[in-house]
Amino acid sequence: MNNENFYENDNINTSSVIGFIELTSDGINGKRYYHNQHFTLEGDLNRTLGSDEGYIVAIVINSQIYSLYNDTTDATGFFQIDYTVSDSLNVYLDHNINVTVISDIGPNDFICTNEYTIQVNATSYFEVGTQEDKPYFAEESFDPNAFLRYD
Repeated sequence: MNNENFYENDNINTSSVIGFIELTSDGINGKRYYHNQHFTLEGDLNRTLGSDEGYIVAIVINSQIYSLYNDTTDATGFFQIDYTVSDSLNVYLDHNINVTVISDIGPNDFICTNEYTIQVNATSYFEVGTQEDKPYFAEESFDPNAFLRYD
């Protein structure tokens, strides 16, 4: 029998769930927002043992942490993050939104129990420049001096 001591292994990693985060801004879920439009994401952090106060939480969009959009939990674990919809969010995809704790708390972890999905719109403009002042017949070809732009 091998008497190797497994506790002397330097490659052991551990983690534990120390709390949960629940988003409470249900009005955000399934909504469509324009680029540069604002919304407020609210939620509650609940730590299993210990205080809920003082944790920095940041918004996560499509698994990417946006640490500039953050808030610190109050004594009850409540947080409120104001977010401005970025021009870089694709108008053709749904975007998943949740939050994560970005405070340096070691190997422990909080689990966000729900997430929201939003869609993004862009304002489009079709601009037609000046044209020749002449009549056109039905089925006659017409090439306008125009372009399409958005946001």
